[in-house]
Amino acid sequence: MPSTCPKCHQVLEEDYVCCADVTYTWKCAKCRKLSKGFVIPFGRCENCGGNLEVVEEYALQDPARLKPIRQALQAEMNAHTFYAMAAEEATDADVRALFASLSEMEREHLENLSDKYHAHIEMDGRHTPHPKIRQIILDKIEEVPAPDRPLALYERAIEMERRARAFFLQQVEGLEEGLEREIYRELAAEEDEHIALLEAGLAKTREALGRR
Repeated sequence: MPSTCPKCHQVLEEDYVCCADVTYTWKCAKCRKLSKGFVIPFGRCENCGGNLEVVEEYALQDPARLKPIRQALQAEMNAHTFYAMAAEEATDADVRALFASLSEMEREHLENLSDKYHAHIEMDGRHTPHPKIRQIILDKIEEVPAPDRPLALYERAIEMERRARAFFLQQVEGLEEGLEREIYRELAAEEDEHIALLEAGLAKTREALGRR
């Protein structure tokens, strides 16, 4: 029988997955600090940058249906965070504009997924990641000479999008027909669009720099 979302009070279908009251407890494998949230950028501790793990005793009774949703939201949050940081790193105006646009796209995707599943994730555009998390996200890119950095950012972004697309398609194969499977199909299609934009931008930047 239909139920109601405890936060927005929208009437839900009988088989609908609502994440309004879902909060995971995460523990840092390095400093042991506990954090709470449905997803956390890159699954990293905001205190030291260590890997976060779900504390099993706080895990939910029925994680099977929530796992695909959490993974999808995690991927979108990671991409949004990466592109926002890449836009800050880019010195070329066109490259910066493309990364800022992709960051906004990923934020919209994250909000759409959050709304669809009532996850109610709060996005703070002013949040600055811990320096160690920043180092993980931009791994060695800051060491690349400034003239070559746009190319390195493009290549890192394309690699990230291809990994995400492969992951989403793998999930499609493992799920039965239904809303979660369709979500993964949609996300994979969005990655195709992003890869095409990035490859076009990379080619344009290489041409401008006189590279092949």
